[in-house]
Amino acid sequence: MLQGLEKKKRKRKKMISRNNLLSEKPYPLLLTAKVSIILTLLSLSFYQTGCHKESPEKLYTEAEDLWSKGRYIEAAKRLLRLIEDFPQSALINDSLYRLGEIHYLNLGDGLKGIKYFYEVIRQGKKGENSYNARRYIAEIYDNTLNDYEQAIIEYHKLINDYDRVDMADKYQYHIAQCYLKKGDFEQAITEFDILREEYPDSELIPDSYYQKANSLYILGRCNDAIAVYRTFLKEYPQSRYAIDAKFGIATCLEEEEKLRESLTIYKEIREDYANKELLDMKIDRLKKRIKGRRW
Repeated sequence: MLQGLEKKKRKRKKMISRNNLLSEKPYPLLLTAKVSIILTLLSLSFYQTGCHKESPEKLYTEAEDLWSKGRYIEAAKRLLRLIEDFPQSALINDSLYRLGEIHYLNLGDGLKGIKYFYEVIRQGKKGENSYNARRYIAEIYDNTLNDYEQAIIEYHKLINDYDRVDMADKYQYHIAQCYLKKGDFEQAITEFDILREEYPDSELIPDSYYQKANSLYILGRCNDAIAVYRTFLKEYPQSRYAIDAKFGIATCLEEEEKLRESLTIYKEIREDYANKELLDMKIDRLKKRIKGRRW
């Protein structure tokens, strides 16, 4: 009887052990599956935040550091990655502006610089970047591309669209100079007059008088040119253009056959005139012309 009971107990233990194995087997498998999913999600998260994309702040800082070290192409690549990967970043405007500067100032590509500067303006933020971008655009059209028509448009926008009272007279002066470069001397005279009328305290007033007188001389209006030269000399006798203005008067008088008056002025400025060789030739020629006259 006892032996029968022992056999039943052993049999029961085996069954319990077997049932335990059967009931516990799924739990390690389920746990393994959960751990696998968690690890996968963590790896994806790490890939996206750590490997696939850098932060816009990091890219911008790296670009600025490379730019300061003269590694301009590498800096531009960092900024382009920032713009491509983070189109909503607050650093987009700064990145576009810096790209414009790199291409214009550091890589000598004014056209590509203009492209980025226009993008800065198109974002519609009337801040420092927008103003400086417009200033660069005008400068490139004026001094690099020699597109004076477009430069004039850009200078007008700088005057009209931005509250920069301290610079408006300078942009007006650039507008007048652009007309000079185009050979439109009549309009240049008008623009110099506007400068004096609208910005009477400008430090560029003396230059505007001198340039107006030169334009009148080129147009063959010698009497008007002499009048403006003399006004200029009366108002600004210490100007850097004073000697040149006297030379202009003497030249106008020579063309009007007022030879003795012209010769007197040439002699007066000889010691201070930069091109003495030219002036000596004029003096000798005038002396011969005067001597050849019978009256």
